[in-house]
Amino acid sequence: VIVSALVGGTLSEATGGKFANGAVSWAVQGAMGRESSSTEVDVVGSGGVTAAQGQINVSAEQFLQAESAQAGQLFCTQKCYATPDAAHEAAGNRYLGASLFARREAGWRVYRLSDQTYSFTYPSIGDIGAPSASLPDRLKGFVQHSAGHTHWDSNYQLSGQDWFLITNGGRRSGNGTTLYLAAGDGSLRFSTPQQARSLGTLVGARFSPYTGNFDGTVVSGVTIKTTYP
Repeated sequence: VIVSALVGGTLSEATGGKFANGAVSWAVQGAMGRESSSTEVDVVGSGGVTAAQGQINVSAEQFLQAESAQAGQLFCTQKCYATPDAAHEAAGNRYLGASLFARREAGWRVYRLSDQTYSFTYPSIGDIGAPSASLPDRLKGFVQHSAGHTHWDSNYQLSGQDWFLITNGGRRSGNGTTLYLAAGDGSLRFSTPQQARSLGTLVGARFSPYTGNFDGTVVSGVTIKTTYP
Protein backbone atom coordinates (compact mmCIF):
# COMPACT_ATOMS: atom_id res chain seq x y z
CA VAL A 1 0.00 0.00 0.00
CA ILE A 2 2.84 2.40 0.86
CA VAL A 3 4.61 1.65 -2.42
CA SER A 4 1.34 2.18 -4.31
CA ALA A 5 0.87 5.47 -2.49
CA LEU A 6 4.33 6.69 -3.50
CA VAL A 7 3.81 5.63 -7.10
CA GLY A 8 0.36 7.20 -7.16
CA GLY A 9 1.71 10.42 -5.74
CA THR A 10 4.45 10.54 -8.32
CA LEU A 11 1.99 9.99 -11.17
CA SER A 12 -0.31 12.62 -9.71
CA GLU A 13 2.55 15.14 -9.80
CA ALA A 14 3.42 14.14 -13.35
CA THR A 15 -0.13 14.78 -14.49
CA GLY A 16 -0.46 18.10 -12.70
CA GLY A 17 -2.01 16.99 -9.42
CA LYS A 18 -0.86 17.26 -5.84
CA PHE A 19 1.39 14.54 -4.46
CA ALA A 20 -0.54 14.19 -1.21
CA ASN A 21 -3.86 13.74 -2.98
CA GLY A 22 -2.39 11.22 -5.40
CA ALA A 23 -0.68 9.28 -2.64
CA VAL A 24 -3.81 9.08 -0.52
CA SER A 25 -6.06 8.03 -3.40
CA TRP A 26 -3.70 5.26 -4.53
CA ALA A 27 -3.20 4.08 -0.95
CA VAL A 28 -6.94 3.78 -0.49
CA GLN A 29 -7.25 2.04 -3.85
CA GLY A 30 -4.48 -0.40 -2.98
CA ALA A 31 -5.94 -1.23 0.40
CA MET A 32 -9.51 -1.61 -0.78
CA GLY A 33 -8.68 -3.35 -4.03
CA ARG A 34 -7.26 -6.46 -2.37
CA GLU A 35 -10.66 -8.07 -2.05
CA SER A 36 -13.54 -7.67 -4.46
CA SER A 37 -16.66 -6.30 -2.80
CA SER A 38 -19.61 -4.03 -3.46
CA THR A 39 -17.75 -1.15 -1.79
CA GLU A 40 -14.46 -1.42 -3.67
CA VAL A 41 -13.01 1.73 -5.20
CA ASP A 42 -12.19 1.19 -8.88
CA VAL A 43 -10.42 4.19 -10.36
CA VAL A 44 -9.98 4.96 -14.05
CA GLY A 45 -7.87 7.83 -15.32
CA SER A 46 -6.70 9.83 -18.29
CA GLY A 47 -3.80 12.20 -17.69
CA GLY A 48 -3.12 13.79 -21.07
CA VAL A 49 -2.69 17.46 -21.83
CA THR A 50 -5.85 19.48 -21.30
CA ALA A 51 -7.84 19.59 -24.51
CA ALA A 52 -10.82 21.71 -23.46
CA GLN A 53 -10.35 25.23 -22.13
CA GLY A 54 -12.53 28.11 -21.10
CA GLN A 55 -15.80 28.03 -19.22
CA ILE A 56 -17.61 24.83 -18.36
CA ASN A 57 -20.71 24.15 -20.45
CA VAL A 58 -23.46 24.55 -17.87
CA SER A 59 -25.90 22.30 -19.69
CA ALA A 60 -23.35 19.48 -19.97
CA GLU A 61 -22.47 19.88 -16.30
CA GLN A 62 -26.12 19.71 -15.24
CA PHE A 63 -26.67 16.64 -17.40
CA LEU A 64 -23.75 14.73 -15.86
CA GLN A 65 -24.78 15.72 -12.35
CA ALA A 66 -28.32 14.46 -12.96
CA GLU A 67 -27.10 11.20 -14.49
CA SER A 68 -24.60 10.58 -11.68
CA ALA A 69 -27.37 10.92 -9.10
CA GLN A 70 -28.37 7.40 -10.26
CA ALA A 71 -24.79 6.10 -10.48
CA GLY A 72 -24.57 2.33 -10.69
CA GLN A 73 -28.22 1.73 -11.57
CA LEU A 74 -29.04 0.01 -14.86
CA PHE A 75 -29.89 2.31 -17.75
CA CYS A 76 -31.92 -0.49 -19.35
CA THR A 77 -33.35 -3.62 -17.71
CA GLN A 78 -34.50 -5.86 -20.58
CA LYS A 79 -34.15 -6.19 -24.36
CA CYS A 80 -31.19 -3.86 -24.20
CA TYR A 81 -28.02 -4.13 -26.33
CA ALA A 82 -27.07 -7.28 -28.19
CA THR A 83 -23.34 -7.13 -27.42
CA PRO A 84 -21.02 -5.55 -24.85
CA ASP A 85 -19.49 -3.42 -27.62
CA ALA A 86 -22.94 -2.04 -28.45
CA ALA A 87 -23.63 -1.23 -24.80
CA HIS A 88 -20.35 0.64 -24.46
CA GLU A 89 -20.95 2.45 -27.74
CA ALA A 90 -24.33 3.62 -26.43
CA ALA A 91 -22.80 4.75 -23.14
CA GLY A 92 -20.01 6.56 -24.96
CA ASN A 93 -22.49 8.36 -27.21
CA ARG A 94 -24.46 9.40 -24.16
CA TYR A 95 -21.58 10.62 -22.00
CA LEU A 96 -18.49 11.50 -24.04
CA GLY A 97 -19.71 14.82 -25.44
CA ALA A 98 -20.91 16.00 -22.03
CA SER A 99 -17.66 14.79 -20.49
CA LEU A 100 -15.60 16.85 -22.95
CA PHE A 101 -17.65 20.01 -22.43
CA ALA A 102 -17.82 19.66 -18.64
CA ARG A 103 -14.20 18.43 -18.32
CA ARG A 104 -15.24 15.54 -16.10
CA GLU A 105 -14.53 11.84 -16.58
CA ALA A 106 -17.53 9.55 -16.52
CA GLY A 107 -17.27 5.87 -15.60
CA TRP A 108 -19.84 3.10 -15.95
CA ARG A 109 -20.19 -0.68 -15.78
CA VAL A 110 -21.79 -3.07 -18.28
CA TYR A 111 -23.76 -6.10 -17.08
CA ARG A 112 -25.13 -9.16 -18.83
CA LEU A 113 -28.84 -9.43 -18.10
CA SER A 114 -31.00 -12.52 -17.68
CA ASP A 115 -32.24 -12.26 -21.28
CA GLN A 116 -28.59 -12.35 -22.46
CA THR A 117 -28.59 -8.73 -23.57
CA TYR A 118 -26.30 -6.07 -22.05
CA SER A 119 -26.89 -2.79 -20.27
CA PHE A 120 -24.63 -0.01 -19.09
CA THR A 121 -25.18 1.81 -15.82
CA TYR A 122 -25.62 5.46 -15.02
CA PRO A 123 -22.13 6.86 -14.42
CA SER A 124 -20.01 8.12 -11.61
CA ILE A 125 -18.20 11.33 -12.53
CA GLY A 126 -14.83 12.75 -11.55
CA ASP A 127 -14.05 16.25 -10.37
CA ILE A 128 -13.82 19.06 -12.92
CA GLY A 129 -10.39 18.93 -14.52
CA ALA A 130 -9.39 15.76 -12.67
CA PRO A 131 -7.74 12.98 -14.73
CA SER A 132 -9.66 10.23 -12.95
CA ALA A 133 -13.05 8.98 -11.83
CA SER A 134 -14.28 6.12 -9.66
CA LEU A 135 -16.52 3.49 -11.20
CA PRO A 136 -19.98 3.02 -9.65
CA ASP A 137 -20.40 0.40 -6.94
CA ARG A 138 -21.17 -3.05 -8.31
CA LEU A 139 -24.75 -4.25 -8.50
CA LYS A 140 -25.43 -7.40 -6.52
CA GLY A 141 -27.17 -10.19 -8.38
CA PHE A 142 -25.89 -9.18 -11.81
CA VAL A 143 -22.96 -10.47 -13.85
CA GLN A 144 -20.55 -7.70 -14.78
CA HIS A 145 -19.00 -8.09 -18.20
CA SER A 146 -16.77 -5.03 -18.29
CA ALA A 147 -16.43 -1.38 -17.34
CA GLY A 148 -16.09 1.79 -19.40
CA HIS A 149 -15.15 5.44 -19.08
CA THR A 150 -14.43 8.64 -20.93
CA HIS A 151 -11.29 10.74 -21.22
CA TRP A 152 -12.08 14.43 -21.47
CA ASP A 153 -8.49 15.46 -22.21
CA SER A 154 -6.12 14.81 -25.11
CA ASN A 155 -5.14 11.30 -24.04
CA TYR A 156 -6.87 9.14 -26.63
CA GLN A 157 -5.34 5.93 -25.29
CA LEU A 158 -5.79 3.85 -22.17
CA SER A 159 -3.57 5.16 -19.40
CA GLY A 160 -1.26 3.71 -16.79
CA GLN A 161 -3.99 4.21 -14.20
CA ASP A 162 -6.37 2.29 -16.45
CA TRP A 163 -3.75 -0.48 -16.70
CA PHE A 164 -3.66 -0.69 -12.90
CA LEU A 165 -7.42 -1.28 -12.73
CA ILE A 166 -7.49 -3.72 -15.67
CA THR A 167 -4.83 -5.92 -14.05
CA ASN A 168 -6.46 -5.75 -10.60
CA GLY A 169 -3.65 -3.82 -8.99
CA GLY A 170 -0.85 -5.28 -11.09
CA ARG A 171 -1.53 -8.92 -10.21
CA ARG A 172 0.14 -11.38 -12.56
CA SER A 173 -2.95 -13.60 -12.79
CA GLY A 174 -6.50 -13.97 -11.56
CA ASN A 175 -9.41 -11.65 -11.97
CA GLY A 176 -9.15 -8.30 -13.65
CA THR A 177 -11.49 -5.94 -15.46
CA THR A 178 -11.94 -5.57 -19.19
CA LEU A 179 -12.03 -1.80 -19.57
CA TYR A 180 -13.44 0.25 -22.44
CA LEU A 181 -12.56 3.85 -23.28
CA ALA A 182 -14.59 6.45 -25.19
CA ALA A 183 -11.84 8.92 -26.09
CA GLY A 184 -11.95 12.51 -27.26
CA ASP A 185 -11.01 11.54 -30.80
CA GLY A 186 -14.25 9.57 -31.06
CA SER A 187 -12.62 6.14 -30.82
CA LEU A 188 -13.96 3.28 -28.74
CA ARG A 189 -11.27 0.91 -27.53
CA PHE A 190 -10.77 -1.66 -24.80
CA SER A 191 -8.18 -3.84 -23.14
CA THR A 192 -8.54 -7.23 -21.50
CA PRO A 193 -6.47 -8.18 -18.43
CA GLN A 194 -4.41 -10.60 -20.55
CA GLN A 195 -3.59 -7.89 -23.07
CA ALA A 196 -2.70 -5.33 -20.40
CA ARG A 197 -0.52 -7.77 -18.46
CA SER A 198 1.56 -8.38 -21.58
CA LEU A 199 2.80 -4.79 -21.21
CA GLY A 200 3.95 -5.14 -17.60
CA THR A 201 7.31 -6.04 -16.13
CA LEU A 202 7.02 -8.87 -13.63
CA VAL A 203 8.67 -8.35 -10.26
CA GLY A 204 8.02 -11.27 -7.94
CA ALA A 205 4.31 -12.01 -7.68
CA ARG A 206 3.25 -8.68 -9.20
CA PHE A 207 3.98 -6.43 -12.11
CA SER A 208 5.75 -3.17 -11.46
CA PRO A 209 3.28 -0.32 -12.06
CA TYR A 210 2.93 0.39 -15.76
CA THR A 211 2.80 4.15 -16.29
CA GLY A 212 2.57 4.50 -20.07
CA ASN A 213 -0.39 4.95 -22.36
CA PHE A 214 -1.37 2.09 -24.66
CA ASP A 215 -3.76 1.56 -27.56
CA GLY A 216 -5.70 -1.47 -26.44
CA THR A 217 -7.99 -2.84 -29.14
CA VAL A 218 -9.95 -0.33 -31.21
CA VAL A 219 -13.57 -1.35 -31.89
CA SER A 220 -13.77 -1.07 -35.65
CA GLY A 221 -16.62 0.73 -37.36
CA VAL A 222 -17.53 2.78 -34.28
CA THR A 223 -17.19 6.53 -33.92
CA ILE A 224 -18.41 8.08 -30.69
CA LYS A 225 -19.94 11.54 -31.01
CA THR A 226 -17.90 14.31 -29.39
CA THR A 227 -20.56 17.02 -29.50
CA TYR A 228 -23.06 18.13 -26.85
CA PRO A 229 -25.98 17.88 -26.81
